[in-house]
Amino acid sequence: MKVRKLLVPKVSRKKRPTINLPLVGVLTLVLFVSAGYLYYPKEAHHFIDNIHIQLGPIADAEEGSPGSKSEGQEKNKTTKGDVQENNSQTKEDANKINAANLKNWTDEELSHFSKLNERKRQLDQREQQLAKLEEELHKQKIEIESRIKRLEELRGQISKVLTDRVNIDQEKVVKLVDFYSNM
Repeated sequence: MKVRKLLVPKVSRKKRPTINLPLVGVLTLVLFVSAGYLYYPKEAHHFIDNIHIQLGPIADAEEGSPGSKSEGQEKNKTTKGDVQENNSQTKEDANKINAANLKNWTDEELSHFSKLNERKRQLDQREQQLAKLEEELHKQKIEIESRIKRLEELRGQISKVLTDRVNIDQEKVVKLVDFYSNM
């Protein structure tokens, strides 16, 4: 019996690691989604923008009973369409409507508008700075062009004087050569 155990090799029955199918499935899905995003970024971005995730139901109900509003309050409310219709009216009427709209806007919208106004002021200041810089640049360009013209005129005068000097020196050399050759 002991010999038989020694001659027959022992087969170990170790468990092979199993493949985690849900993990492989999720990774495959992620691979396909990322490949789709690489090849079709606009469509993928549009698809992602349409995905909305929420934790609970959202109720759009108004507080109070529907009949509790008075007719005067309903008339004071203005919608975007009303504002567009009133654009044909004078600026005074538009200011009155904007004042009425201020009452209906939330704090978040008002803070957003104040941020937009602040950004507009910053952009206007930046535009003024750029206009000043552009004007300064234009003045410097004109000044540089005038200096270049002056330098070109000076260069022309210098070259004229140099050619005159070269001609005079050549005449002197010719005279000296003639003088020494006659000796």
